[in-house]
Amino acid sequence: MDQWVIFILIATVFTAFESLISKKILSKEHAMEFTAVFGLFFLFVCSPLFFFIDYSTINFKMLSLVFLATFFSVMGAIFMHKSMRHTDVGTVMSLWVLGPGFVALSAFIFLGEKLSYMQMSGIALLIIGAYVLESKNHQRIFDPFKMLFKKKYLRYVLISLAIFAFSATIDRHVLSSLNMQVEAFIAFSALFYAFFGFTALNLFHNGLKGMKNGISNVGWWVLIVALFSLLTSYYQAEAMVLAPVGLVLTVKRLATLIVIVIGGEMFHEKDILKKCISAVIMIAGVLLIVS
Repeated sequence: MDQWVIFILIATVFTAFESLISKKILSKEHAMEFTAVFGLFFLFVCSPLFFFIDYSTINFKMLSLVFLATFFSVMGAIFMHKSMRHTDVGTVMSLWVLGPGFVALSAFIFLGEKLSYMQMSGIALLIIGAYVLESKNHQRIFDPFKMLFKKKYLRYVLISLAIFAFSATIDRHVLSSLNMQVEAFIAFSALFYAFFGFTALNLFHNGLKGMKNGISNVGWWVLIVALFSLLTSYYQAEAMVLAPVGLVLTVKRLATLIVIVIGGEMFHEKDILKKCISAVIMIAGVLLIVS
C-alpha cells in the first residue's frame, strides 16, 4: 500500500471521531461559538510546532496563500457546523462524500490535475452511494437532488463543500509546488484560523461573551476535537505532499462510513439498513480510487 494511503487512512479515523464529538457539542452549542473556541484551542495545541519551523524557508507568498486558504476554511466550517447542528450527522456526512467531485473540478481548473477513468468511476460510486442514502421510497429519480436545494441546511453542506474544495486546492499548491514545511503549514493555519474564527464571532454573533460561554460549556470537548484535528491536519498534509488532492480527500471520505455506523447508534438515527447498503457502494468506490 502506498505511503500516502496509510497517512490519509490514519487521518480518516481521527476525522470520524472529530465529527462525532463535534455533533455532540453542536447539539447544545451555537455554531459560531464552537468555531471560534475551536480556533483558539487548535492554536493552543499547535503552538509547539512554531519551535520546529525552519523560518528561512518561509516567504510572503506562502503565508499569503495559507492566509487565504484559512479564510475559506473558516467560512466552510461555519456553514458545516450550522448544518451539523440542525441535521442528522449521518445525513451531513453522507453528503460530504460529494466533496471529491468539487475538489477534482477545482484541482482540474487551478492545478491542472487529472484523474484516470478508474478513479473517476470510483468517485461516481461514492456519489451513487450518497444518492442511495438520501433516496426514499416512491421518489422520482431526481427527487434526492432536488431535496439538496430545497432544504436550507443541506444547501449549507453544498456551500461548505465548494468552499473547502477551493481551500484544499490552495493547500495542495502550497505544500507540493511551494514545498512549505508541513509543521509551518499547520502552525500558521492554526494561527490564522483562530484570528478568523474570533473575528467572525465578533462581527456576526456575541464576541468575547460567546467565547467565554463556549469555553465554560464545552471547553474540554472542544479541546479533544482540537487534538484530533491537529493529528488529522498533520497526516492529511503529509498525504497531500505525495498524491493529488482529489485522491487524498476522496479516501478521507471513508470517515463517512465510521460516522454513519457509530453516529446512528449514538444519536438514534434511522434507516440503518439503507446506510449500510450505501456504505458498501462507497467502499467499492474507494477501492477503485486507490487501486
